[in-house]
Amino acid sequence: MFAQKLDFLMSLTNTHNIELAQAIDVDASAISRLRSGKRKLPKTQDFLPTMGAFFAKQLINEYQKKTAADTICPGKPWPDDAESAAEQICLWLVKGNENQLSSVETLFSSVSELSVPDIFAGAFSSEAHEISTPTTGGLYYGIAGVHQAVLDFFDAILASGKPRNVYLFSDEDTRWMSIDPQFVNKWNWRFKSIISMGCKVKIIHNTTRPLDDMLTVIAKWLPIYTTGTVEPYYYPKIRDGVYRRTLFVADDLAALHTSTIDGLDDDALVHLLFEPQAVSALKAEYFNYLKLCRPMFEIVYDSERYLKLLIDYDKTPADYYYASYSPSIYTMPLPVLDRICYRSGDYRLMELREGLSDRVQSRLENLKSFELIGIPSAQQIAKNAIPVGISSLLGIPGCYYTCEEYAAHLQSISEFAREHPNYRYAISDSIAANTIINCKDGVGAILSKCDNPSVSFAFDQSMAVDAFSAYMRKLFSGTLTAYNLKYSLSDLMRRLKYSR
Repeated sequence: MFAQKLDFLMSLTNTHNIELAQAIDVDASAISRLRSGKRKLPKTQDFLPTMGAFFAKQLINEYQKKTAADTICPGKPWPDDAESAAEQICLWLVKGNENQLSSVETLFSSVSELSVPDIFAGAFSSEAHEISTPTTGGLYYGIAGVHQAVLDFFDAILASGKPRNVYLFSDEDTRWMSIDPQFVNKWNWRFKSIISMGCKVKIIHNTTRPLDDMLTVIAKWLPIYTTGTVEPYYYPKIRDGVYRRTLFVADDLAALHTSTIDGLDDDALVHLLFEPQAVSALKAEYFNYLKLCRPMFEIVYDSERYLKLLIDYDKTPADYYYASYSPSIYTMPLPVLDRICYRSGDYRLMELREGLSDRVQSRLENLKSFELIGIPSAQQIAKNAIPVGISSLLGIPGCYYTCEEYAAHLQSISEFAREHPNYRYAISDSIAANTIINCKDGVGAILSKCDNPSVSFAFDQSMAVDAFSAYMRKLFSGTLTAYNLKYSLSDLMRRLKYSR
């Protein structure tokens, strides 16, 4: 797919292999292999921002821009400024990458399986990890020097015995971190150890790295992120990736920094220092960059904040994807909703429905909504108590459908779909029994875990949201072909009637 997209852009802009190769600093033969499909999109994709910027500048004529818009962002005008156009091209080039879809699935699974983590496991254990006590810093060279400087940086924090704020950023190729398994082991132990001693960490992620790598890292560290000890950020604009920077700072103690052209190598120079004024200056540099960054995602525990996010997301027009083990609130029959609210003694679900109803009706006039509905468990059906998923996220305990109420909601969905051609639904057994996914194309995504402890993760980073939307489209399409015959709406209602 990448090959066809690259060929489209090169043909549209009349770009020759050697022109593009010179623009992104690779061999012309590499462009030829990428364009023909003989070479897959490499895992390290640092050249993509430069490639996107190059093609954005080549789209000069109106017919070129219209053709690009029709193919890359159908239904939307082509961006006026080159930076937005470059970002649009980059997103489109990586769209549909199977590794990304797999990493999205891993992230969704991590949300559903989230529990209170034992983040201190292994820290300060009997496992042999010698800690140095560096105090003077110095110069380090090459990859091995980078490894030693990083270990000395963390050792200085541990040796100080004092919890402090730690600030990390690197847009170097991640291979310097993973090339030596022994270093990875030592890094992991030290990172857990500084967290266990009470340090707070801010990390600025490099979003020019492969998105699947970034999402996999987020999934791995999700339990630690929920503790509030590590805050992830990202820089929202495109960088050319030629001039690289690594900057680690420990408050009032130490700083490590290096600058390279096109990545760390055996000639790289790394400086670890402890001089207070220098540490303060590098901390100021970090915060000047942090001011330009945005949170990678927002962790939401508060029901009022969750409600505000839902309403704010709904204000922006875009195609909408929803997946949950219980159906959407705006398709619920009012008599059913009234009975549920009466039993719980809380009418916030009714207020939410009233707040969304008009906007949903308006949205469906021109935009599409896709809903995946999970299947209640046999135990829930037997107990005549099927949870209303969103209620726990709003802090409303004890909200359940009876089987008759759930069947009435399913019937209402069928009628809603007939009245609104842009609304589509499917019944699926692939939805985790404790999750809700709200995703709006190009706007944002909210991944929620509904059982105790309930928590939501709100993303607006454009490449992540695009990957979530692609995954939801694939999941919905697969559900239609694989599950609709087996789990049609009428079949599910018959199960509700006869399984009790």
